[in-house]
Amino acid sequence: LGVLYELYGDEIFNNGFDLYQDIFKNEELNIIQKMLEKNINSPITSSAGRLFDAVSSLLNISHNSNYEGQSAMKLEFAVDITERGHYPFSIKENKIIEIDWSEIIKTLLDDKNNNIDTSKIAARFHNSLSKIILSVAEIVGKEKVLLSGGCFQNTYLTERTAKLLTEKKYKVYLNQRVPPNDGGIALGQIAAYNVVKKDWLGSL
Repeated sequence: LGVLYELYGDEIFNNGFDLYQDIFKNEELNIIQKMLEKNINSPITSSAGRLFDAVSSLLNISHNSNYEGQSAMKLEFAVDITERGHYPFSIKENKIIEIDWSEIIKTLLDDKNNNIDTSKIAARFHNSLSKIILSVAEIVGKEKVLLSGGCFQNTYLTERTAKLLTEKKYKVYLNQRVPPNDGGIALGQIAAYNVVKKDWLGSL
């Protein structure tokens, strides 16, 4: 609902968006609407993982996660590995590179409303993220690309992205001994601390 609200505002509650009518009671939807309008317990996120959760829910694959990554895993398992289509997206280049995912979700919903098979939609979503990563690599202009973070526990996304990058002659690095998710954060923090500590000691 948060993703839909970001795209369509109050229209999702007023003009026939019925994706969640069978999931929430009317009084629950009223509470959620007020929470979104007043930013109550509705933090903004930049995490790609939340897009996986949103798409998994929009496709009626999973509306709840009992553990980290559950909805995303179910979405991955739904993928038609033969599908090569992807959704449109745009990239804004200011001081930072910003991905506009709105067209992905809008076109995905069009596919859903046109009764496109869920497995194909799931694949197109994953393929879109792979295309985004390739586009960002081309913008940045570095020959080495490191794919890490919780999303790269997703085998389909990782293999698809690595294939696109290697076809364009990028050198792709993947986690081998350290997990790509939060389990690898502590090691990264130690490495970062060592770099900062050396710089600090060198300035004395």
